[in-house]
Amino acid sequence: MKRVLNIAKRDIKSSFRDYMVLYIMIAPLIIAFILTFFIPSAESATFNIAIDSSIESELIEEFEKYSSVEIFNNKNRVSDRVLGIDDVIGLTKTNGEYEIIAEGNEEVEYIELPQIIINKYLSEKAGVEKNIINVSFSDIGYEDSPVAVIGGISVIIMCIVLAGMIVGLNIVEEKESSTISAINVSPMNKAEFIIGKSLLGCIIALIQVFLVLLILGFKDFDLAITLIFTLINLVIVVLFGFITGVTSSNQMTAIANIKVLFLPVSVSIVGAILLPQSKHFFLYWSPFYWMYRGYFDIIKNTAVWTNIGVFSVWILGITTLLILALKNKIAVRLN
Repeated sequence: MKRVLNIAKRDIKSSFRDYMVLYIMIAPLIIAFILTFFIPSAESATFNIAIDSSIESELIEEFEKYSSVEIFNNKNRVSDRVLGIDDVIGLTKTNGEYEIIAEGNEEVEYIELPQIIINKYLSEKAGVEKNIINVSFSDIGYEDSPVAVIGGISVIIMCIVLAGMIVGLNIVEEKESSTISAINVSPMNKAEFIIGKSLLGCIIALIQVFLVLLILGFKDFDLAITLIFTLINLVIVVLFGFITGVTSSNQMTAIANIKVLFLPVSVSIVGAILLPQSKHFFLYWSPFYWMYRGYFDIIKNTAVWTNIGVFSVWILGITTLLILALKNKIAVRLN
């Protein structure tokens, strides 16, 4: 244990001498702060409405004067569109009455505008200057900004990937200073070396995940579930760190390699957002897809141990297979 802590202490001292590592430590938190300013402007930028095709064309033309209009052929598709990643109000018509469909997190003015347009249209059509319609509202329960949710998950995954980069950069430094050669003939075994080199990155990732959640205002998440799920995800810190470290001869090469490793991260996040649920099986190969699913439930406060357990099994299973496949290569490069 003492040897493990000595390695971790050495990495801490090295990290404070290396501005690249310091940048990695604070960059996700800076992005999270920036995101808090971006979210309100994203929500109020435009007014978009999804309209059921049963709505008369004259009213649709009226909405086109004030907003971006999308037409759908039934109420269910309108509701699905409202639940998309951007802010959209829905409008349908049932038994002669108009129904405005909202997620529930919109500004009051955003919901009132369709009603004003409808009243204006029908008042002009009837030649009167008064409210002549009944409008009902349907709240379909989306409480958090999609921009905040998706942005928050992306930053959290970035924290974990960049923590792996810290591990990788510290291994590169050991290689450049020929310290690894000395370790190979010392009493320290490889397990102690792996734990010691991974400790700093894992601690940083763990702290960053909770700080990002708090910065973005997600305070109702289950602490125990979030802690256990994040600890499980730290295996990716170790895996990414050692892949980067053993395949890189210097820091610039390590940075280039981590950019390549960001490709499956990006594919997983974009795929989880854009692909319909029925096509998500195309992403089952990626641990980052399961990470996205887990943190989505955590942020939405719908995470339960059963689902998180399933996601964790997938993450551990995939990373275990990768470790077994790369075990010999990593061992050779460390010798």
